[in-house]
Amino acid sequence: MANGVTLYNELLFGNCYKNTIVKSFNNAPGLPGGGGIDTDAAKRIGFKNIDTKKKVAGSNKNRIQGICCGITAGWMVALLGGNSSATEHSQFTDFFIGPLRFQGGYVKDFKGNSSSIAILLQRFGLKNSNKTNVSETMSADNIASFLPDDEGMWTGYLSAYSHAVGVGYKNYRYFIMEPNGGLFEYSNKGKFVSDLKVFLNARRTRKAPGTDASMKGYFYAA
Repeated sequence: MANGVTLYNELLFGNCYKNTIVKSFNNAPGLPGGGGIDTDAAKRIGFKNIDTKKKVAGSNKNRIQGICCGITAGWMVALLGGNSSATEHSQFTDFFIGPLRFQGGYVKDFKGNSSSIAILLQRFGLKNSNKTNVSETMSADNIASFLPDDEGMWTGYLSAYSHAVGVGYKNYRYFIMEPNGGLFEYSNKGKFVSDLKVFLNARRTRKAPGTDASMKGYFYAA
């Protein structure tokens, strides 16, 4: 069994059978000129100096913002569009650090959220993708009931207490793409759902302990 990753004070995704750990890259690429996004966008969302890895003076924000919404939306488009880099571990790290972060920075600057997915799907010409289940009351306990049927490909955007995470299904494989952790792959749906529940509970404990607040999920199939 592949090892999981420690996030939010929990060992997560320990039931996966393959993983690619990518940490400390849930932020916009560095200074413009070094492969980063343009200066105006970078200042609006905060960014790191390529060399020092520290916040660059002059940002309009008081912190470096995570771009999980943009990374997740981009990953979903890549999966439904047939880009093997979204799911093949040998390609995923370079794909995440390069194209996903670059695209994710601009989606974040565009006030990225779940609606960004629909925009990206439309503009990338994925006409066969259809919004399926939408849950305004998703929780760890009922997440399985909102997953699309395992036919063709599907992907989902989970809004889990101020954090976006992607999930998907392709070629009898299940995936969790956690922008703070990397890519986690499953061949067993039960283990996939079990790890999703552990993750959602960890986010709840971290951000909203002791509440009965719900999370949201948006699912697309192709």
